[in-house]
Amino acid sequence: MVNGLCQACQVGFFKSGLGLACSPLSTPTCGANQYLVRGTRFADTVCLGCMDSPGSFSYLIGSGSSECAWQCEAGFNKNQL
Repeated sequence: MVNGLCQACQVGFFKSGLGLACSPLSTPTCGANQYLVRGTRFADTVCLGCMDSPGSFSYLIGSGSSECAWQCEAGFNKNQL
């Protein structure tokens, strides 16, 4: 709050609830079969299990690596940047 008005956290910080101060985003080291979800000004950075796929992707079971191996679900293509 600044002069009674709610202000957004600056880049690299998040606020988990009303009346709380902004806290810096964490940078956890994700374990095997997990992927990193970058934080926002509303939530901290977290590691999720590969089975919790982002968007229209499916986890390739048994990839055996320390990172997630994904494939697009039927009818979707991966956009290349």
